[in-house]
Amino acid sequence: MILSINNETPDDSPNHETESSDLPPCRLSIAMQFIQSFGRINGSIWFADGLSFSEAMERHIEFQKATYEKLKAENRRLRVQLIVAKRMTGTE
Repeated sequence: MILSINNETPDDSPNHETESSDLPPCRLSIAMQFIQSFGRINGSIWFADGLSFSEAMERHIEFQKATYEKLKAENRRLRVQLIVAKRMTGTE
């Protein structure tokens, strides 16, 4: 299951404070926790959707598993391409 349009990871989240917000301080703190843990886009969406932190963590884990499987498949495809290229050039 793909959970983000742009495949954002937690490392993509900005390290700055929100300039202004209509959220009370305690809700803003929770929102920032979601953003820091799950990335700017996923964290914001999941917070706005009203997910608990545990529910968001489950989605994040599923997202990471899907990303891992996608990268593993791409790695296999590239390894096959490398083998074929080596055979074609005689550098095997």
